[in-house]
Amino acid sequence: MESPAVAIPGVHNLGIEASTEVGSIDILDWSTAEIQLAQQADRDISVIQTMMSLNPAKPPRKEVAVYSAACKSLWHQWERLVLREGVLYRQFYSRDDLPSLQLVVPSFIRASNS
Repeated sequence: MESPAVAIPGVHNLGIEASTEVGSIDILDWSTAEIQLAQQADRDISVIQTMMSLNPAKPPRKEVAVYSAACKSLWHQWERLVLREGVLYRQFYSRDDLPSLQLVVPSFIRASNS
């Protein structure tokens, strides 16, 4: 089950838990640099970040064939992914047809918020 969406100015529907309960990680107060570092520490997200930063065109399937299912899942979403200030987001359109960004949350953060 996905966490509830959290709206903040400029970035909507983050899809992360805003809880400060014991055992959860609250990334709402993190800087862009801290989020970028957390994504770079995630082996699946970092592969896609690197590929996107080197070439915005979607790489061929054979280039991601050796990576995990999670990495391949992100690769399948390539057209919806956006890099902003080195941070990876998923873009979608709300019911109001407004573009929104969802932070691609590293697996270790998702796991700690479960």
